[in-house]
Amino acid sequence: MSGSHDLPDEIILEIVEFATPIYPLTGNRIGYEELRNLRLVSKRFHDLLSPLLFSTLRLRFKDPNFSESETAAADYIRSQGIVKALATGTTTVFLHTKRLYLDTTILLPLEDKKDILSTRTFVSDNIYNAICGLKNLRTVNWFSNLTPDTVELGIKINHALSTLSSFQGFEDLHFDSSLTFHPRPSFTLKSFTNLTIFRIHWEWRRPKHLIREIASLLSRCPELTEFSLRYCPSSQRKHITLREIFAEIGHLERPWKLQKLELKSVEISPDDFRAYIHHLKHLTFLQILKCPSPRAATACGGIWNILQQRGVLKCQGKQYPPKAQARYRSNSWKNLIYLSLYLPRRQWTISRSILKSRIFSKPYVHSNPAGLVAINSTVGSRNKTAAINI
Repeated sequence: MSGSHDLPDEIILEIVEFATPIYPLTGNRIGYEELRNLRLVSKRFHDLLSPLLFSTLRLRFKDPNFSESETAAADYIRSQGIVKALATGTTTVFLHTKRLYLDTTILLPLEDKKDILSTRTFVSDNIYNAICGLKNLRTVNWFSNLTPDTVELGIKINHALSTLSSFQGFEDLHFDSSLTFHPRPSFTLKSFTNLTIFRIHWEWRRPKHLIREIASLLSRCPELTEFSLRYCPSSQRKHITLREIFAEIGHLERPWKLQKLELKSVEISPDDFRAYIHHLKHLTFLQILKCPSPRAATACGGIWNILQQRGVLKCQGKQYPPKAQARYRSNSWKNLIYLSLYLPRRQWTISRSILKSRIFSKPYVHSNPAGLVAINSTVGSRNKTAAINI
């Protein structure tokens, strides 16, 4: 009887990938420990399984004293060891790494935490060479807090990423609320060009310099296919507008072929949307969440009409623009297969009596002669999906 070593490489990989699938919510491979042990069986298994084991790298500097869990302590030690190995070039397994999850939010300036200060110094001294060692890195999920003490670290990370010819962009560039304590860090995106994916999320204060950085970056990314900007404002004093974000894309030699666009707490008017529609003709995913405009309901209807007029949205049968939060999925549209328009709760205008009409089990609209639109609504503490003839 033939042993596993007699099987072709393709068959072994098929078996391994079937037995250790990737969990979609986390991106982690189920059965990671078993896979790691299997890699040690022979050099052949090492060569076969290393691309699976090391395609994703997670560096998390959780303080073991801050968290009582054994996982936090293990991450704390493991991440420092990996940074050192990459910086000194003592390992080659991370040449298989294509995605990096980097969490530097714990590296805060705490006077009574000497371990944290020591770790931050170590990471700052070695992070540039470590990231430069990820020769085939494509995307990064980076969770950061840009305080005066950690800005230098952020600058080194950015410079290192910009040297990688394989780097395609940020799947998530997330700044937490500590950004409010240092609204004008010397943090820049000027070193990046030709990204294909850029997703950014920050909280609280509206950092003017960062908005200008984003606008400038977009003008240097002619092949961009995914863009997401999510903003959690601390007040309603002044909003970010679509015109600000897209202010410089007119410098592009040709329109984008953008496929995914997600905007949260960004003010959008139909006129602004129409001005940039030639960049959005290839959209397959559009999500507009919590538009802060006082006329958001009218704006959503205007956007719907523009998408139809420009051929991005092609519906069969009779459908009308939404007047409230709505999510749509239909194979009958030309390119767009997902559309989500969400209004702030204070702008909800449809009465409770209408919401008591027929309830559907699926919150997605399908073309029909009656022009019914499925609306996924939130009223009070109850979620309902109601059919409304608009």
